[in-house]
Amino acid sequence: MRPRAGKVDVGKVVEHFSRRCRAVRVVPFDPHLEEGAEIALDRLRRETREALTELAAVVAAGFPGDPRRCKPSFT
Repeated sequence: MRPRAGKVDVGKVVEHFSRRCRAVRVVPFDPHLEEGAEIALDRLRRETREALTELAAVVAAGFPGDPRRCKPSFT
């Protein structure tokens, strides 16, 4: 989120969505994302890359598992 003087209470936003979503992650403001062009990961700040990696992990954790791994194979 872009740093601003008091317009948005990030804690309240996180609390609101935490009650409605599986997980909430805050991605810090990054000038490279503000450009609105193609994203080059190496131009993102370290904190932004870490937050996006955590977000990707949360999304991936919600993917259904491979059902073939859950069922025993009988031949």
